[in-house]
Order: sequence, then structure tokens, then C-alpha cells
Amino acid sequence: TIRENQEPADAIYEWSMANDQLKEDLDGAVSTLIDEICNEKRVKCQRRAPFIKSIPLSGPDGNRVGVFRLMLGQEPIDALYGFFSRHGLFAKGWDIKIVLSQLCAIDGVECTRTEAVKFQSDNFTMGGQSIGPLKIGEKEEVIDVLYRKRLDFNLTIEDQMESFAMICKEADIYCARTRAAVYSMYNISVLDYARFGNETCQRKY
Repeated sequence: TIRENQEPADAIYEWSMANDQLKEDLDGAVSTLIDEICNEKRVKCQRRAPFIKSIPLSGPDGNRVGVFRLMLGQEPIDALYGFFSRHGLFAKGWDIKIVLSQLCAIDGVECTRTEAVKFQSDNFTMGGQSIGPLKIGEKEEVIDVLYRKRLDFNLTIEDQMESFAMICKEADIYCARTRAAVYSMYNISVLDYARFGNETCQRKY
């Protein structure tokens, strides 16, 4: 039975969990039932995946931040990354890996990765041109990846920034910079600078 104020996907998941015959292939059974029921004209579904965990998260000061929700089949680090982005926790200096370790210790939460995928497209279009699959990990800046794609496909800065705006407008994606890092050098000494200078400029001083 699915009631008026109940999300069908969640109701189906709860019913399936109580049905021992479905537990052998729970993911497949739930997905099949959700598709079948949500295709009914009189049933309105906001999503096609149920929430399997709802966990209130609080900050070091004890103040509640929000409720972290994990959907069936979703990788915990991806869901947690989105939660961090929506609630501004990256900007506040929260350590996502510490929270992840606590989540992965909870019964029923299965973690297979520790690095989030912040954006993924099987066939990304930039400047009206297909550039193929695009996958951006949590340690990558969106603007840096798009900058490299712009150079690879001989696109314009307008194409790059249009794609940047499209991706970074999503609340689940954290973009720390709007300008690409075109060159980086680490552990620079006085002797290194005397030899190389600032290689992105025409002069050293």
C-alpha cells in the first residue's frame, strides 16, 4: 500500500525489505517494482531510487547541519560529497574523509570508493561539439578540466565558461575556482626561481 504523502520508491523499498523472497536480489527487485509502479498514470514519483539511510549530521559545536540521505545503489562518498557541497562544508574546512569513515562503519552502508565523482557524463557536449565521456573527480577543479578540454578540441573561452556555469550551478557540485590553473610548480627554491622564473609570463619581475 502506498499512501498519499508517501514517496513510492521508499514504500516499495520498505515492503521489499520485509519480503524475504526478494532479499536475494533486492536491488533488481526494487528497481523493477519502482519502474512498474511509477509508470502508472495515477502514481506520482519524485525519484526512482529509495532512500536506504537517513542520518542527521551535526557539527563540532553540536549544531545540526542537516540530514544525510543515501539512496539505494548510490556510492556513499558521492552522496556525502553532494551533502558537503549543498551545506557549504568544504568552505568551512570540514574533512570529508573523517565523516566518510564514520558512515562506512554503520551497518548497511557499503563503501567501495573513498574518492567522490563530482560530475560524470557519458557524452558531454561543449560548444555544440561532442567531446565524449567526461568524468571529474573530487580532487579536480571543474574549471581546470574544462580548460584542458577547450585546448584539446580547439574551443573558445565562451564555450568553456558556458559549460562551467552549467556544471557549477548544481548545488551538489563544489567549484572552488573560476579561473583555470594553467601551470604549477611545487617546492620552489630561490635557485629554481632564478633558473625558471614565472614561466607563464613574458618577464620574471
